[in-house]
Amino acid sequence: MTARPADRNPDNAPGEWYVDLRCIDCGASPHVAPGLIDHVGSRCVFVRQPVTDGEIAQAWRAVDVCPTSSVGAPVSLTRPARTFPLEV
Repeated sequence: MTARPADRNPDNAPGEWYVDLRCIDCGASPHVAPGLIDHVGSRCVFVRQPVTDGEIAQAWRAVDVCPTSSVGAPVSLTRPARTFPLEV
């Protein structure tokens, strides 16, 4: 799902990954993408864009766990075949 530009939270770090304004700040995305997504005000946002393969994997997990489908990925990236299960 791709958010319209007006739906993107303006507090996101510049870049193609984003959290939109439907976010309910449930905490799921920051849990699987710590350091990339954090709480700002009453919503979560990307505080920095993923760079490494590991960070990109975390960002895809955030896409998968978000209950409101608020986390958006670059349309140019291919979605991985699986993001879970995650070894703990």
